[in-house]
Amino acid sequence: MQFKIITQVQGSVKEVYEQFDKDLLLKLTPPAMKVHLIRYDEPTRPGAIVQIETKILGIIKQYWLNEITEVVETDNESYFVDEGIKLPFPLKFWRHKHLIRKGDSCTEIVDDIQYSAGFLTWLLHPVVWLQFAWRKPQYRKIFGKA
Repeated sequence: MQFKIITQVQGSVKEVYEQFDKDLLLKLTPPAMKVHLIRYDEPTRPGAIVQIETKILGIIKQYWLNEITEVVETDNESYFVDEGIKLPFPLKFWRHKHLIRKGDSCTEIVDDIQYSAGFLTWLLHPVVWLQFAWRKPQYRKIFGKA
């Protein structure tokens, strides 16, 4: 399964990209999901690790271990890609490209998600999509609506 969610915000590509850190990750977490950062390497180089423990609805504990596999920074676009190494059930594959690119009169944040959960992929899709759609108003609140 793959989908993209695009949010237009204010600020330059560099200004927006530089704020993609652990504080932003925590602000973008939906209220029904509690996140505890076990390890957070800034996503500035391939090989950086992000390890989190989540609690869904305060009771279902899951662990995620993601590795940053690609980092690109230019004047017109910057991005990093995290890929799942250890994923919570039922995920079997996870790839998230965090792309910030120059738009016509704004900056666009693109969450480009690829994942698989075997035969549960289609059942899981509304939940995964909603989690990232929830980020749109959060991004606009943090960076300003374009």
